[in-house]
Amino acid sequence: MDSLNDINPELVRFHEGTITDSKDMGEIGISMEILTKVDLHLAYSSEKLLNLESLLLHILSWENDFEAMDSDDVSVEFVEKSLTIDLLFSFVDSEVKEFDGSMDLIRVDLVDTHQRLSSCKHLGELFSIVEGKLHDSEDSLKQSQEHVLEMKMKLAKLQMTSFAFNNNECFSEDFQGLDIEAKPRLQTIDKVHVLRMLEKSLSRELDLEKKLTESKQNEEDLKLKLRLTEQVAFIMEEAAEVVWGRFLEAENASVVLMGVSRDLVARHQLIQFNLNGVNHREDGFRLKLENCIKLLNTKDASIEKLNSRITQLVADNLEVSTLREKLKSLEEKVNESESNLKKANSTNESIQERVREMENMIESLKDNLYTAETRAETAEGKVAQLTDSNIELTDELGFLKGSHESSSKKMTTLEKQSRELELQLQYAKASSEAGQEQQNMLYSAIWDMETLIDELKQKVSIAEIKAENAEDQCLLLTDTNSELTKEVDFLRAEVESLEASLTEANLDKVANAKDIGIKTKLIMDTVLQLATERERITKQVEEIEVVNDPEPESSITDSDSSLDEIEVEEPESRTKRMLVIRAIFVLLISVLAAFFVNWKPVGFDVNVG
Repeated sequence: MDSLNDINPELVRFHEGTITDSKDMGEIGISMEILTKVDLHLAYSSEKLLNLESLLLHILSWENDFEAMDSDDVSVEFVEKSLTIDLLFSFVDSEVKEFDGSMDLIRVDLVDTHQRLSSCKHLGELFSIVEGKLHDSEDSLKQSQEHVLEMKMKLAKLQMTSFAFNNNECFSEDFQGLDIEAKPRLQTIDKVHVLRMLEKSLSRELDLEKKLTESKQNEEDLKLKLRLTEQVAFIMEEAAEVVWGRFLEAENASVVLMGVSRDLVARHQLIQFNLNGVNHREDGFRLKLENCIKLLNTKDASIEKLNSRITQLVADNLEVSTLREKLKSLEEKVNESESNLKKANSTNESIQERVREMENMIESLKDNLYTAETRAETAEGKVAQLTDSNIELTDELGFLKGSHESSSKKMTTLEKQSRELELQLQYAKASSEAGQEQQNMLYSAIWDMETLIDELKQKVSIAEIKAENAEDQCLLLTDTNSELTKEVDFLRAEVESLEASLTEANLDKVANAKDIGIKTKLIMDTVLQLATERERITKQVEEIEVVNDPEPESSITDSDSSLDEIEVEEPESRTKRMLVIRAIFVLLISVLAAFFVNWKPVGFDVNVG
């Protein structure tokens, strides 16, 4: 489908230009053929008009001679000259009318060529040459039309002022004034009767010639209409081909649009599928985020617990150090108490010695006795305390000596525990650092997820916009597709109507051909009937001649004057034969003219042209 859409438009224009140039050259060729035919026909018609003009001059000279003759002398020569002038006048008149009809046909051909050349103005020199030839033929047509008008004016003047036409009407009155008593004049009466019949036949002949010209004009009009109908049928066929081509183009375009709409629907479905996948992924990421947040919360709680334990361990370590210091201080105190005990023992011994020494000095020391007693009491209290403390210390020493091992064990265990706690601290620090790193990683992952979610949201919004645009395009495509289907239906209806009209035209042609065949058969039958009538009339004329032959033979034996009448009767019989043949020809022409006047083509529509 893309290859169809990617066709080079310049190639299409070149192809269309070549097609139009070939059509224009064909039109110019047809117009040149028509112009050559028109020129030949105009040359032929001008030459024939010159011949007819010379014949008309002869008729005018004969008319002048005919007027110079005595109008009272009604002889055979007079009648023959009048009939010949009448026949020649009718012949010239019919020829001039025929020329007038041919000029109309030539005008129609020139108009057709002018219409053909109107679409070929872009050909330049060739168009100017053909147009000059067309103008020359139009000028020659105008000259020939003026010549025909002059001929018509001359014929009208001749018909108005002719003596022969006026005398043809007076033949019957002139022949009635003849001498009826004379026997030779009886034959002239028969001749006058025959002349009347001939006069009527000539008038009919003129009418038939007029009808013949009209029938020829009708025939030419019908031929023109047939040509026009053929041209219309050809144009309709071309239009049908163009319409069929447009229909195929519309069908191809509809197929392409259907494919595009299918691609858009598939893309829309893929986008929806991707959106569903993105939504599922977003839900999964949200669940993962919630799980990560829960894990972070649990890790924070565990880190807080570890911190509390670390603080407890630090407090325990401080307590152990305080206990160690207390133990050291107690050991120092024990050492001091031992030294004090030793000092006390030494002092007791010295005191006893001094007591012994100072018993003498008691009197002197009575003043100091109270103080000494108080001191002694205090010392005794202290001693008691010291003894108590010594006992306690001994107990404690014993306890400590017993517990020293346990304390050493405890110390080792505490050291082990402290080491373990240190290891745990290091592990906790490492785990906290790892947790912080994981937290940082999680924060970065969360940030990346948020950015990814934002990007996905943007992509989703873009996809939604594209989907909306695709839906709008689908709606437009459906509208255009419906319009194209309507146009296609309309074009199909037009094509069907054109096909129906073509079939009707073909049927009309067949019917016309059949009717023409029937009419030609009728014409042939009438021609055969006329031939039989001609033979019958010739036989009757021969019988009349045979019947009339004995009378002049008897008159030959009687006198010499009858010989002169017989000599006059021989050319009269010849003229009778000629007149009878002319009458038969006139009857034949009248039958044909009546047939063509009454003939109408079967199913012929006048409005076709």
